[in-house]
Amino acid sequence: MECEACHRERARGRAYQFYYGTKGPSTRTIGWGTRVTRTPYRIAGTESAWLCDHCVNWRHGVRSALFLTVALLLLGINVALAVAKESNTANLVCFGLISLALLAGAVWLTVRGRTDVGERLAIRLRRKGLKSQGYNAFLTTDGYKSLRDGQSSP
Repeated sequence: MECEACHRERARGRAYQFYYGTKGPSTRTIGWGTRVTRTPYRIAGTESAWLCDHCVNWRHGVRSALFLTVALLLLGINVALAVAKESNTANLVCFGLISLALLAGAVWLTVRGRTDVGERLAIRLRRKGLKSQGYNAFLTTDGYKSLRDGQSSP
């Protein structure tokens, strides 16, 4: 099939689905000044885009590599400061925890984030056409699930 991102014929890939609709104002006044801050969504439907594994893996790899590089760089600076004993212990511990959190995030992105990358790419490819039809909300599958769990969409 033809990939919608690179427009090449590829044998391996899949369709990535996302949800679209409209999003109302986040804050509105009801009655005697009661404020509602929950954003109302109206999901109109779903779209999908067929993307080759090459495009999705490449974007996923770049994002994961960026997080991993930053985490390892911060961890290296932390180790250098600890060896040089130029900083106090509290700063080293805080900096080390931030570095480890970034490292854990990079590992999580590498293991789990591929589907999310494909769905976000599908949204980017279809956003312009859907916006011209008046839609202003675009959700990945995880975003839709959290919306559905948090509030009902009519």
